[in-house]
Amino acid sequence: MELRTPGADELADRQLYTPVKYRAGDGTWHADFLEAVKRTEGPLRWDPAAVLSVLSFNHVCGDRTLVEQIRRKPWLSRTADDEAPELLPVPPHGRACVSAWDAAARLGELLGAEIEQACRGRDQVFILLSGGLDSRVAAGVVANLVATGRVKAELTAVTWGPENSRDVVYARTTAKVLGMEWHHLELGPEHLLENIERAARHAAGMISPVHLHRMAWFENADHDALVLAGSYGDMVGRAAFSGLHVLELQALQPRNRRSLLKRGPLAAGSAALLTDFETLRARGGQRPEYALCELGMHAHYTRGLLAQAMNTINRTCTLHQAFTDPAVFGYMWSIHPSFRTDDIYAELLEQLNPGIARLPWTRTNKALRGKTVGADKKLYPKFHRYPEWISGPTFAQLCELVDPEWFDGTGLFSPRSVARLLDHVASGTAGQEDCSLFAWLATVRRFAQLLEDCGNPLGTLELRDTGSSPGIHPAPLETKRSKLRSRVAQIPLANKVYARLRPVRKWLRRRQALKRYPCEATG
Repeated sequence: MELRTPGADELADRQLYTPVKYRAGDGTWHADFLEAVKRTEGPLRWDPAAVLSVLSFNHVCGDRTLVEQIRRKPWLSRTADDEAPELLPVPPHGRACVSAWDAAARLGELLGAEIEQACRGRDQVFILLSGGLDSRVAAGVVANLVATGRVKAELTAVTWGPENSRDVVYARTTAKVLGMEWHHLELGPEHLLENIERAARHAAGMISPVHLHRMAWFENADHDALVLAGSYGDMVGRAAFSGLHVLELQALQPRNRRSLLKRGPLAAGSAALLTDFETLRARGGQRPEYALCELGMHAHYTRGLLAQAMNTINRTCTLHQAFTDPAVFGYMWSIHPSFRTDDIYAELLEQLNPGIARLPWTRTNKALRGKTVGADKKLYPKFHRYPEWISGPTFAQLCELVDPEWFDGTGLFSPRSVARLLDHVASGTAGQEDCSLFAWLATVRRFAQLLEDCGNPLGTLELRDTGSSPGIHPAPLETKRSKLRSRVAQIPLANKVYARLRPVRKWLRRRQALKRYPCEATG
């Protein structure tokens, strides 16, 4: 695919988030995966790299799907006149040294313009509001837009989770401070079971159903309604990826979690994934390592997990992910990574509304800065109980789908490893990661059944079940260092010491980055 310069009409394609599109075997594009299946000549083939990427990262990487012949629209690309995808240039990274106050003021201004444009012509706007910082910022921005008359829509904040959870209680308080209507959605084991069907049918089996929560509620919303989310805020606004700052990121490496893949698919999948990763890094050009890692997270993680899951909302109304406009993330990428910190959010929340700046953050139960108002130590820290539900009330129904013999018949999975995972979940000691993986296996089985119903089933993958063949990069093994870290992580005292030292390590890392990557300009 060739790189081309984007025109003014390609703004939507340059967003970090765009609705998922699938390219069928005949070259046509579809919003619905099963429609793409109908336009693809069989027999369909499993993509071992896609399966391995879910085992490694909980989502499918790159443009892949579980079906080899069907691909997704590439990250930051447009569709040419001949329906072929064309890659757009990746916006540059800079190293401007900007104060937190100035960065927050500019970020707030750009977010206001982005959200105002997204809300234009809408009568009803739903804001996905949790106890986190991203949705709080987005809610603060849109509330101010309404107060100043720049947005005319009716606002409703929507929160899911148990009534006694931090997310629900702190989101309710946030909505009250901002003067928004607020709607609470309970989340229970029955919704997990319903989401297996949705993850298979509407997310093409590429994510675990634990990522769909109560998104199906919007199936009954007005078709013209806008759903505003702030899921990309951590990554763009604070340069934080699943708790890791951009300077802490490392190059992606596949792993065969729970040894679920057989050796042949593992070798082939690992080789293909590593090639995908290198192709994206080449697309990034001569950037610092931290910037290449950031591109990898957006091209794979935010697109493969967040976008794939939340794209289900687009089926019935319009989803807009705040922080994804090129002007917004382009500005944040222009700032030196040492200055992309929590301080920007702390300043931004103060500028938007001091009342929401003082509220506790779900993750820490404290305000990001200053005195905390309204914290409750008795509240449940999470918005779900997925491990408990998966090993308990939903386990029997999941077992009907997670049959080791069926998975052996795909040619991909080791039946012994599937059985061991099943026993581990049944014991009630499995954590979030293993329970999510178990629920994903149930989704994969249901996904395969849907393709059979379409008359285009997936065939058995036939690869050598021995070591790597010539030209195949062997799957990287877990290092001794990572094993040691895993064992140390099980020691409560070690975790406490590690957590207390983290601010010091972050400060040192930022200082080292300033020496290694000198500031290019001062804003």
